[in-house]
Amino acid sequence: MKKRFSTFLIITLLITILISISIIKTPSLGGEKNLSEVIEKYITTYRIPGVEVAVAKDDKIIYSKGFGNTPEGTQVTADTPMYIGSVSKSFTALAILQLVERDKINLDSPVVDYLPWFKVKGFNNSKHITVRHLLNHTSGLSEETYFKELPVNTSLEAAVENLAEAELVEEPGKVFNYFNPNYQVLGLIIEKVAEISYDEYVKKHILEPLSMKNTYLTKEEIEKKVTKGFSSFFTFPFIKSEPFRPYGLPEGYIVSTAKDMILFLQAHSNLQSDLGQLILSKDGFKQLQTPDSAVKSNYAMGWQRIKSSKGYTVVYNGGDLDTYHSDVMIIPEKGYSIVIMINQNSFINQLVVYDSLRKAVIDFVLGNEEQQDMPAIHKYLIIAGIAIVAIIVYQLCSIICIVKRAQICRYRKKTKIILSIFNDCLLPVILLIVVPKLVSVQLERGVTLREAFNMQPDMTVSIIIISILFCIKAITKIVFMVRD
Repeated sequence: MKKRFSTFLIITLLITILISISIIKTPSLGGEKNLSEVIEKYITTYRIPGVEVAVAKDDKIIYSKGFGNTPEGTQVTADTPMYIGSVSKSFTALAILQLVERDKINLDSPVVDYLPWFKVKGFNNSKHITVRHLLNHTSGLSEETYFKELPVNTSLEAAVENLAEAELVEEPGKVFNYFNPNYQVLGLIIEKVAEISYDEYVKKHILEPLSMKNTYLTKEEIEKKVTKGFSSFFTFPFIKSEPFRPYGLPEGYIVSTAKDMILFLQAHSNLQSDLGQLILSKDGFKQLQTPDSAVKSNYAMGWQRIKSSKGYTVVYNGGDLDTYHSDVMIIPEKGYSIVIMINQNSFINQLVVYDSLRKAVIDFVLGNEEQQDMPAIHKYLIIAGIAIVAIIVYQLCSIICIVKRAQICRYRKKTKIILSIFNDCLLPVILLIVVPKLVSVQLERGVTLREAFNMQPDMTVSIIIISILFCIKAITKIVFMVRD
């Protein structure tokens, strides 16, 4: 009976997958007449709720437009406030370099010169972590040993004090490890040196000189503008809250708009412009955008250097929260600045869809008209959903069969029963421990099960359900084996 059911289930699953593959076409780009058509194709194909984009050529904004809707149902424009995630680090790095040019901070001075109580575990090297190490993410700290989601209203100083629980995994200055709290420490250094709050400093020395009137840094301002975003469940968007975390402001919780961010990029892009000179010297901007030559990394100070498909250097930064994604890019050789902001996020969209969109926008702006295949990830997610449902149904039926003694009686040797129990226990270990580790390697940062649930709820829920069913199946076999 069980064998017939298993065969039927496998055949049904294969037929469904084949039908899905044939029905869902792999999209491609080619022939789009303008940038809006490129963006709209991504929005339609991947069910992206809202996107805003701005493009500048030297000191002129040549494109700014919003698409889709906010969680509240209003039309997205290029002036719609959204979280920019880790693009906030570019503001923090700029503020530090400003204070360097005012002789308030020395990049190679240890953190303890500015925060005497600062300490971390390991190597007895807390006092050797410098400001430069924090900027370059070479502090020796890593999310592999410290990944802590603090209470929402934790202050910046309390968050930095909590790093006393963090353990150095490398000697400072030797290895690149992306570590968000590095920029929390920098934010607190700014406060102590400037003797005003981080938000006051950024507003006075960056936002006001650049006329960035729709960028927000305080809890009161942000909670009036943004409280929710979108997550995704097997390609279908759903609304989810996005709470503001005060301690995360210097590394990931600034709110801005595409039009405001293009002003920020223009100041960085044309290093000799009046706009740029308002906030930092030409040499200062170059230093921000130049990776540390002593470390194998493309990360500089709040910026990365990558290459476009045509080999142009792109000064880039990207940001991700649970429900928001942003990309900011400067192409110095061509004088272009590009901002993309999206009010939905997930691990898969971040790694595949938004990466493809970013490259497509860069290619279009640079005049590359070659046809580009868009990722077929939506197809594979639907197929994965079908397969997961089939696995869950199969496991439920297996458990029922065991309870009815239909399966356990087929085992004549205890060694076979023990082996099957071992196999049932092995899969949950792989799913709950190995898979998050692989994701961590791909993202180059630590990922906990809780963060996986926040960023990819569909796969995380599926993994948990399947793991629980395998454990129940193993326990049921053990109970029957003991009884027999």
